[in-house]
Amino acid sequence: MRVVIIGSGPAGITVAERLRRYRKDVDIILLAAEPGPPYAPPAMADYFLTGRTQMLFWKDRDICERLGIDLQSGVAVSMVRPATRVVETESGVAIPYDRLVIASGSNLYAPIEGCDLEEVYNFKSLTAASALVARVRQGHVHQAVIVGAGFIGVEVALLLRELGLSVTLLEMADRIMPKMLDTETADIVRASLDARGIHVRLETKVSAFAGNGQVARVELEKESVPGNVFVAATGLKPNVAFLRDSGIDVGWGIQVDNRLRTNVSDIYGGGEFR
Repeated sequence: MRVVIIGSGPAGITVAERLRRYRKDVDIILLAAEPGPPYAPPAMADYFLTGRTQMLFWKDRDICERLGIDLQSGVAVSMVRPATRVVETESGVAIPYDRLVIASGSNLYAPIEGCDLEEVYNFKSLTAASALVARVRQGHVHQAVIVGAGFIGVEVALLLRELGLSVTLLEMADRIMPKMLDTETADIVRASLDARGIHVRLETKVSAFAGNGQVARVELEKESVPGNVFVAATGLKPNVAFLRDSGIDVGWGIQVDNRLRTNVSDIYGGGEFR
Protein backbone atom coordinates (compact mmCIF):
# COMPACT_ATOMS: atom_id res chain seq x y z
CA MET A 1 0.00 0.00 0.00
CA ARG A 2 1.18 3.53 -0.79
CA VAL A 3 0.30 6.48 1.44
CA VAL A 4 0.95 9.98 0.12
CA ILE A 5 1.07 12.86 2.61
CA ILE A 6 0.79 16.43 1.34
CA GLY A 7 2.66 18.72 3.73
CA SER A 8 5.77 18.19 5.85
CA GLY A 9 4.82 20.43 8.77
CA PRO A 10 4.20 19.09 12.28
CA ALA A 11 0.96 17.37 11.23
CA GLY A 12 2.41 15.74 8.13
CA ILE A 13 5.61 14.44 9.69
CA THR A 14 3.72 13.20 12.76
CA VAL A 15 1.34 11.18 10.56
CA ALA A 16 4.30 9.73 8.67
CA GLU A 17 6.13 8.83 11.87
CA ARG A 18 3.12 7.18 13.52
CA LEU A 19 2.20 5.30 10.37
CA ARG A 20 5.70 3.88 10.10
CA ARG A 21 5.63 2.85 13.76
CA TYR A 22 2.60 0.63 13.20
CA ARG A 23 3.04 -0.37 9.55
CA LYS A 24 6.51 -1.34 8.37
CA ASP A 25 5.22 -2.58 5.02
CA VAL A 26 3.64 0.68 3.78
CA ASP A 27 5.30 2.94 1.23
CA ILE A 28 5.13 6.50 2.59
CA ILE A 29 5.70 9.52 0.35
CA LEU A 30 5.91 12.91 2.06
CA LEU A 31 5.51 15.89 -0.28
CA ALA A 32 7.04 19.14 0.97
CA ALA A 33 6.59 22.43 -0.90
CA GLU A 34 9.71 23.84 0.76
CA PRO A 35 13.27 22.62 0.30
CA GLY A 36 15.05 20.84 3.12
CA PRO A 37 13.94 18.59 5.97
CA PRO A 38 10.78 19.06 8.07
CA TYR A 39 11.03 21.82 10.68
CA ALA A 40 9.02 23.47 13.46
CA PRO A 41 7.85 27.00 12.45
CA PRO A 42 7.49 28.25 16.07
CA ALA A 43 11.25 27.74 16.54
CA MET A 44 12.33 29.94 13.63
CA ALA A 45 12.91 33.11 15.66
CA ASP A 46 15.10 31.26 18.17
CA TYR A 47 17.05 29.71 15.30
CA PHE A 48 17.80 33.07 13.69
CA LEU A 49 18.91 34.57 17.00
CA THR A 50 21.00 31.70 18.34
CA GLY A 51 21.82 29.47 15.40
CA ARG A 52 20.61 26.47 17.38
CA THR A 53 18.95 23.83 15.25
CA GLN A 54 17.74 21.41 17.93
CA MET A 55 14.32 23.05 18.29
CA LEU A 56 13.97 23.97 14.61
CA PHE A 57 14.57 20.43 13.36
CA TRP A 58 12.56 18.93 16.20
CA LYS A 59 12.37 15.48 14.61
CA ASP A 60 16.04 15.40 13.54
CA ARG A 61 17.16 16.21 10.02
CA ASP A 62 17.46 12.55 9.04
CA ILE A 63 14.11 11.31 10.37
CA CYS A 64 12.71 10.49 6.92
CA GLU A 65 15.80 8.58 5.83
CA ARG A 66 15.95 6.76 9.16
CA LEU A 67 12.29 5.68 8.98
CA GLY A 68 12.29 4.84 5.30
CA ILE A 69 10.00 7.72 4.35
CA ASP A 70 10.34 9.09 0.81
CA LEU A 71 10.65 12.83 1.44
CA GLN A 72 10.22 14.80 -1.79
CA SER A 73 11.21 18.39 -1.01
CA GLY A 74 10.44 21.39 -3.16
CA VAL A 75 7.36 19.68 -4.60
CA ALA A 76 4.20 21.79 -4.79
CA VAL A 77 0.88 20.06 -5.46
CA SER A 78 -1.41 21.53 -8.10
CA MET A 79 -4.28 19.05 -8.18
CA VAL A 80 -5.79 16.00 -6.49
CA ARG A 81 -7.72 13.57 -8.70
CA PRO A 82 -9.63 11.06 -6.52
CA ALA A 83 -11.21 9.29 -9.49
CA THR A 84 -7.79 8.04 -10.60
CA ARG A 85 -6.15 8.23 -7.13
CA VAL A 86 -3.45 10.58 -8.34
CA VAL A 87 -1.77 13.71 -6.95
CA GLU A 88 -0.44 16.06 -9.62
CA THR A 89 2.49 18.38 -8.92
CA GLU A 90 3.11 21.80 -10.41
CA SER A 91 5.94 20.32 -12.46
CA GLY A 92 3.50 17.91 -14.11
CA VAL A 93 4.41 14.73 -12.25
CA ALA A 94 1.55 12.36 -11.37
CA ILE A 95 1.97 10.52 -8.05
CA PRO A 96 -0.45 7.62 -7.44
CA TYR A 97 -1.76 6.82 -3.96
CA ASP A 98 -3.86 4.24 -2.15
CA ARG A 99 -4.46 6.51 0.84
CA LEU A 100 -3.99 10.28 0.85
CA VAL A 101 -3.43 12.58 3.84
CA ILE A 102 -3.79 16.33 3.28
CA ALA A 103 -1.84 18.36 5.84
CA SER A 104 -1.04 21.32 3.62
CA GLY A 105 -1.24 23.97 6.33
CA SER A 106 -1.91 27.62 5.56
CA ASN A 107 -0.81 30.57 3.48
CA LEU A 108 -0.42 34.23 4.36
CA TYR A 109 -3.67 36.19 4.15
CA ALA A 110 -2.93 39.88 3.56
CA PRO A 111 -5.81 41.75 1.91
CA ILE A 112 -3.77 44.95 1.58
CA GLU A 113 -2.79 46.70 -1.63
CA GLY A 114 0.88 46.15 -2.40
CA CYS A 115 1.28 43.17 -0.09
CA ASP A 116 2.61 41.06 -2.96
CA LEU A 117 5.51 43.40 -3.75
CA GLU A 118 9.00 41.94 -3.37
CA GLU A 119 9.95 44.41 -0.65
CA VAL A 120 7.12 43.19 1.62
CA TYR A 121 8.28 40.20 3.67
CA ASN A 122 6.48 37.61 5.76
CA PHE A 123 7.37 35.01 8.37
CA LYS A 124 5.13 32.20 7.19
CA SER A 125 7.86 29.77 6.11
CA LEU A 126 11.56 29.17 6.71
CA THR A 127 12.28 30.31 3.16
CA ALA A 128 10.37 33.57 3.62
CA ALA A 129 11.78 34.19 7.10
CA SER A 130 15.32 33.57 5.87
CA ALA A 131 14.86 36.21 3.16
CA LEU A 132 13.71 38.74 5.76
CA VAL A 133 16.60 38.08 8.13
CA ALA A 134 19.12 38.14 5.28
CA ARG A 135 17.81 41.56 4.23
CA VAL A 136 18.21 42.89 7.77
CA ARG A 137 21.71 41.47 8.17
CA GLN A 138 22.84 43.08 4.93
CA GLY A 139 22.63 46.38 6.79
CA HIS A 140 21.35 49.75 5.58
CA VAL A 141 17.97 49.15 7.25
CA HIS A 142 17.00 50.54 10.61
CA GLN A 143 13.21 50.92 10.72
CA ALA A 144 10.85 47.96 10.48
CA VAL A 145 7.09 48.26 10.10
CA ILE A 146 5.04 45.16 10.87
CA VAL A 147 1.37 45.01 9.93
CA GLY A 148 -0.54 42.68 12.23
CA ALA A 149 0.02 42.04 15.93
CA GLY A 150 -1.07 38.44 16.18
CA PHE A 151 1.28 35.70 17.35
CA ILE A 152 3.48 35.89 14.25
CA GLY A 153 3.58 39.69 14.20
CA VAL A 154 4.65 39.87 17.84
CA GLU A 155 7.26 37.15 17.28
CA VAL A 156 8.74 39.02 14.31
CA ALA A 157 8.71 42.32 16.23
CA LEU A 158 10.74 40.78 19.05
CA LEU A 159 13.17 39.18 16.61
CA LEU A 160 13.79 42.36 14.62
CA ARG A 161 14.21 44.37 17.80
CA GLU A 162 16.84 41.88 18.97
CA LEU A 163 18.56 42.31 15.61
CA GLY A 164 18.87 46.02 16.32
CA LEU A 165 16.03 47.60 14.36
CA SER A 166 13.54 50.19 15.48
CA VAL A 167 10.16 48.45 15.23
CA THR A 168 6.63 49.78 14.74
CA LEU A 169 3.85 47.22 15.17
CA LEU A 170 0.44 48.11 13.69
CA GLU A 171 -2.78 46.32 14.67
CA MET A 172 -6.32 47.18 13.59
CA ALA A 173 -7.93 45.56 16.66
CA ASP A 174 -8.03 47.14 20.10
CA ARG A 175 -5.44 44.82 21.66
CA ILE A 176 -2.37 42.71 20.96
CA MET A 177 -2.99 39.14 19.69
CA PRO A 178 -6.78 39.68 19.64
CA LYS A 179 -7.66 36.09 18.67
CA MET A 180 -5.53 34.58 21.43
CA LEU A 181 -5.55 36.89 24.45
CA ASP A 182 -8.12 38.59 26.62
CA THR A 183 -7.77 42.31 27.31
CA GLU A 184 -5.92 41.92 30.62
CA THR A 185 -3.35 39.49 29.24
CA ALA A 186 -2.93 41.54 26.06
CA ASP A 187 -2.12 44.60 28.19
CA ILE A 188 0.65 42.64 29.91
CA VAL A 189 2.11 41.62 26.54
CA ARG A 190 1.93 45.17 25.27
CA ALA A 191 3.73 46.45 28.36
CA SER A 192 6.49 43.92 27.70
CA LEU A 193 6.78 45.10 24.09
CA ASP A 194 6.87 48.73 25.23
CA ALA A 195 9.66 47.89 27.66
CA ARG A 196 11.69 46.47 24.78
CA GLY A 197 11.27 49.66 22.77
CA ILE A 198 8.71 48.33 20.29
CA HIS A 199 6.24 51.01 19.22
CA VAL A 200 2.73 49.53 19.21
CA ARG A 201 -0.20 51.24 17.55
CA LEU A 202 -3.65 49.70 18.03
CA GLU A 203 -6.91 50.38 16.16
CA THR A 204 -4.77 51.28 13.16
CA LYS A 205 -5.91 50.05 9.76
CA VAL A 206 -3.40 49.86 6.91
CA SER A 207 -4.74 50.45 3.40
CA ALA A 208 -1.59 49.91 1.33
CA PHE A 209 2.13 49.34 1.11
CA ALA A 210 3.32 52.25 -1.02
CA GLY A 211 6.35 53.97 -2.51
CA ASN A 212 7.97 55.17 -5.72
CA GLY A 213 9.75 52.21 -7.29
CA GLN A 214 10.04 50.38 -3.98
CA VAL A 215 8.00 50.22 -0.79
CA ALA A 216 8.86 53.10 1.52
CA ARG A 217 5.78 53.45 3.73
CA VAL A 218 2.42 52.03 4.73
CA GLU A 219 -0.65 54.15 4.13
CA LEU A 220 -3.15 54.65 6.95
CA GLU A 221 -6.45 56.51 6.86
CA LYS A 222 -5.00 59.98 7.43
CA GLU A 223 -1.24 59.49 7.49
CA SER A 224 1.59 57.17 6.51
CA VAL A 225 4.28 55.32 8.45
CA PRO A 226 7.74 55.19 6.83
CA GLY A 227 10.22 52.33 7.09
CA ASN A 228 13.08 50.43 5.45
CA VAL A 229 11.72 46.92 5.80
CA PHE A 230 8.08 45.85 5.88
CA VAL A 231 6.43 42.67 7.13
CA ALA A 232 2.88 41.48 6.48
CA ALA A 233 1.60 39.43 9.41
CA THR A 234 -2.12 39.98 8.95
CA GLY A 235 -3.37 36.43 9.23
CA LEU A 236 -3.58 33.02 7.60
CA LYS A 237 -5.90 31.19 5.23
CA PRO A 238 -6.13 27.46 4.49
CA ASN A 239 -3.82 26.19 1.77
CA VAL A 240 -6.53 24.35 -0.13
CA ALA A 241 -6.67 26.04 -3.55
CA PHE A 242 -5.21 22.92 -5.17
CA LEU A 243 -8.30 20.97 -4.08
CA ARG A 244 -10.55 22.80 -6.53
CA ASP A 245 -12.60 20.39 -8.65
CA SER A 246 -11.44 17.46 -6.51
CA GLY A 247 -14.83 16.77 -4.97
CA ILE A 248 -13.36 17.13 -1.47
CA ASP A 249 -15.61 19.17 0.81
CA VAL A 250 -13.78 22.40 1.63
CA GLY A 251 -15.25 25.16 3.80
CA TRP A 252 -12.89 27.19 5.95
CA GLY A 253 -10.42 24.36 5.58
CA ILE A 254 -10.98 20.70 4.83
CA GLN A 255 -14.16 19.23 6.30
CA VAL A 256 -13.54 15.96 8.18
CA ASP A 257 -15.36 13.67 10.59
CA ASN A 258 -14.19 12.58 14.05
CA ARG A 259 -11.75 10.13 12.45
CA LEU A 260 -10.28 12.83 10.17
CA ARG A 261 -11.90 11.32 7.09
CA THR A 262 -13.03 13.64 4.30
CA ASN A 263 -16.16 13.04 2.26
CA VAL A 264 -14.02 11.26 -0.36
CA SER A 265 -13.02 7.66 0.22
CA ASP A 266 -9.44 7.05 1.42
CA ILE A 267 -8.61 10.76 1.76
CA TYR A 268 -7.92 12.26 5.18
CA GLY A 269 -7.25 15.77 6.43
CA GLY A 270 -5.21 17.03 9.38
CA GLY A 271 -3.31 19.94 10.81
CA GLU A 272 -4.11 23.55 11.52
CA PHE A 273 -6.76 24.02 8.83
CA ARG A 274 -8.85 20.89 8.71
